[in-house]
Amino acid sequence: MNVQEMREARTKAVVVFTKFIQSKDRFDQDLFCFFEGEDIKYYEPRIEEYTEISYANIVSFDCGGKSGVLKIRSMIKEKGIYENVRKAFFIDRDFFPTDIEDEELYETPCYSVENFYTSKSAFARVLKTGFGINLNEDDFERCMNDFLRTQNCFHQSVTELNAWLKCQRRGEMECKKRNVELSNFKISEFFEKIAIDEVKLRKIIDTKILYEKFPKALEINDKELANEVYHMRGCNQSNDFRGKFELWFFKKVIDDLRSKNKNNMYFKEHRECVKIDPNVDTLLQLSLCADTPRCLKEFLSQYKRAS
Repeated sequence: MNVQEMREARTKAVVVFTKFIQSKDRFDQDLFCFFEGEDIKYYEPRIEEYTEISYANIVSFDCGGKSGVLKIRSMIKEKGIYENVRKAFFIDRDFFPTDIEDEELYETPCYSVENFYTSKSAFARVLKTGFGINLNEDDFERCMNDFLRTQNCFHQSVTELNAWLKCQRRGEMECKKRNVELSNFKISEFFEKIAIDEVKLRKIIDTKILYEKFPKALEINDKELANEVYHMRGCNQSNDFRGKFELWFFKKVIDDLRSKNKNNMYFKEHRECVKIDPNVDTLLQLSLCADTPRCLKEFLSQYKRAS
């Protein structure tokens, strides 16, 4: 994290902390939740379901990024007077877990919240609820087989990219400075086509082009990168690869299925009332189809009050 990001995290945390203490009249009855950006769209319905707390008694705060959540957590915990206030903090693991032991802190078991949306099971729910395809239909089997095959092709195309980014993040943690900023990086420019049954590259994503795009990037030792690529080829890629890349691929596949259905292609029969649109408020629109891991259910269950 660079100096500017540290300042922004502190500023955001101060604003959130002020709002939190201004809610003191609700400290005895509400659950206060702190999120990274729009992750609330994934978490809030699950918080309501697994804590059995009404939405009216869930007070949510957007803390910006991960550093903002951790900063506001530190500010609140430094004040012992808030120890008995019910609080929950939610962060993404990214490439490296924080290893913070805190029963009030939930860290995703995958790279980020976006990875909950892009698994095999999440895709199955999209087919069922978004396209009306039952699991016993031939169209379901064809879609699932093609999805897994093309997802594997996509993963092969971005393995070195993810490995390189992980090496960069490791180096940045050591020097405490962010050198590779991905906010303006577009994975789409490397692909000519993403479809349910085809992945076509426009240009190979290699280190040469990455160093050109990120001139401030750290020089990664060839052996370190090779070791990370080897590890990434054997990991749960849908789980461990950068979530925003995974979600971009997932959305393109759904878009392709919508187009094929509209033009009476691919499916055995035209699917009526297909209204799903992954490009409009994605985390909210696809939340119903996203996975809810056991560790999240267990984390949230601690906030249920005995009846």
